[in-house]
Amino acid sequence: MAIFRKRNGKWQYRIYFYDEGGKRRERSRSNFTTKREAQMAAAKEESKLLNNTFVMDQSVRFDTFALEWLETFKRPHVKESTYDRISRTVKNHLIPQFGEYRLIDINRVMYQKWINEKVEVYSLGTVRSFHSTFSSILDHALLDMNLIEKNPAHRIRISKRDDTPDEDDDVLEFLEMDELNRLLAYLEATPHGKYKRSIQYLALFTLIARTGLRVGEALALEWEDIDLDAGTVRVNKTLSFGSKLELKVTKPKTKKANRTLRIDSQTKELMQRHRTSQKEVYLAYPNYKKPELPLVFHSPNGKWLRTSIVRDYLRDACKKSGVQHISPHVLRHSHAVHLLEAGADVKYVADRLGHADTKITMNIYLHVSKKIEHDAMELYEKRIGSLSEASIKMSKKLHSSN
Repeated sequence: MAIFRKRNGKWQYRIYFYDEGGKRRERSRSNFTTKREAQMAAAKEESKLLNNTFVMDQSVRFDTFALEWLETFKRPHVKESTYDRISRTVKNHLIPQFGEYRLIDINRVMYQKWINEKVEVYSLGTVRSFHSTFSSILDHALLDMNLIEKNPAHRIRISKRDDTPDEDDDVLEFLEMDELNRLLAYLEATPHGKYKRSIQYLALFTLIARTGLRVGEALALEWEDIDLDAGTVRVNKTLSFGSKLELKVTKPKTKKANRTLRIDSQTKELMQRHRTSQKEVYLAYPNYKKPELPLVFHSPNGKWLRTSIVRDYLRDACKKSGVQHISPHVLRHSHAVHLLEAGADVKYVADRLGHADTKITMNIYLHVSKKIEHDAMELYEKRIGSLSEASIKMSKKLHSSN
């Protein structure tokens, strides 16, 4: 129920209500020229209250709310590495920009301008990640807590920079088999810097390209995870960054990511060579430290290899071998594409990659089916041609016999 009164020549309304916890609350607004204006505004607020769209507390700031959302609604329900990523977004990007604003004061124009600025600095994927986190926070404020009337992050446009390819041009990157072989041949023939006995990077990139491992999964491997007699690799952990950017081993990305993969005979032989080579490196180079854990791949200081180091090494190898510049993740894509082109079942490929659902595999590699269809049609046309030639020969033979 609203109460109206006139003070200093202006009209004011007060609305009293009870929140979900049974606490008596009040909302007031003044400076209306006429009582009619105050009544109309009060009726609008009461309607929001009845429809559960009434903003319960207009004083809540973004920083306070976002941090509570992180601890209460994210930390207990997501993987640690996912929480760390979201936490960095909130603390390093969203709070510095919006932290001092009340939730009700953040508007669409303000947010769109911020997104436009971020597009000029960060990759499209990173900006979309920022936007997803921000929108989730404000959806919670809107739908669950009644702290805002609408989410200003809805219907925001994230435009590409001029140097960003269009969606139609944004196709899956992978290496054709001859390109992959050229890259691996270069790594085989090129010693690893001053550690000439090491074949670590040849083994690492070959293993990813022949198994479809994620980079973090490969870098977390210990020798007990590789059964050289059976020719299998067990995946049960991954290397990732913590909240303070320190490296740490965590559980795999999904339940499906826990898997055991068979490796081909060539890769099996290479991993055996790498294990022998690794022991020789410890003896030949005193400053090349043996790690405390039996890591399959590690840096010269005996610590885990950082993905940035791996990425830079691969970029240099691509350049010197004449192969298009790729990231290590492209080797994973390449393995999936090669399997599909060889006729492997999508379910098998999804299981091998550790995808939670075959739909993910189908969506990512849908365009590969066009190439497979083209190749299949070429084979079919050759088959038709062969049959036609055989028919002509048979026809001539029959005519000659008559």
